[in-house]
Amino acid sequence: MGAFSEIIKNLKIITNIDDFCKKALIYRLRELDKFVAIAGDNADDIAALSKSDLAIVMGKTGKDVVKNVADVIILDDNINSIIKYIKLGKNLYENIRKYLTFFISINFSIILILYISSLFLGESPFASIQIIWILFIVNSFVFISFITEGGNDDTLNQRPISKKEYLINNTMWKMILVQTFIPLILILFIYFFGANFIIENNPERIDIIKNLNNCFDKFMPETSLANEDIYYIMDGKNISGIIRNL
Repeated sequence: MGAFSEIIKNLKIITNIDDFCKKALIYRLRELDKFVAIAGDNADDIAALSKSDLAIVMGKTGKDVVKNVADVIILDDNINSIIKYIKLGKNLYENIRKYLTFFISINFSIILILYISSLFLGESPFASIQIIWILFIVNSFVFISFITEGGNDDTLNQRPISKKEYLINNTMWKMILVQTFIPLILILFIYFFGANFIIENNPERIDIIKNLNNCFDKFMPETSLANEDIYYIMDGKNISGIIRNL
């Protein structure tokens, strides 16, 4: 195995290889945790194709029996088409990871904010319709933007993703923790201590708050905001109510 590992580092092209050597090469490569892709179009290639991680078959010249074991069928029989779809697949994979990082961070932040505020104040800083807006409307548009994001030209130069690597790796977890606690700390700081340094006494903004309250009352009457629990916004002494109702 040691000698084979040294040989495989400099191995580029093998020609006139028989089926036995082809299968042996696949086994050895997989033992080294390599991702093995095999292209073929004849019935003799079925054994090797079935043992590989990715079986590629030509659409025009490939036999029907070979297509049955294929993972990818190249319809135009142009091997260069693989490069385009490898790039597309890697870009899509990275975009999904980006969205998962954003989605988990946002939801962790909301859960922690709701838990901490309910634990210390016995109430939520967000109205129900605001939570629905964040979870469904905002996340949906972000998902669309990430999935349709184009890749860069350096995609093919990036290292292959290991088969043992999780969809959410350690780097992503670090980013999720940072992106979760930064907004969490900022929002909770403003929510608990904002009234000490942010005073709302502008009549125009107070009128806006009234209109927003009326809007929320129409859509979510069970969470009526025009009641005594509005933190006395109208006296201009508490910013928490503004945060709660915007």
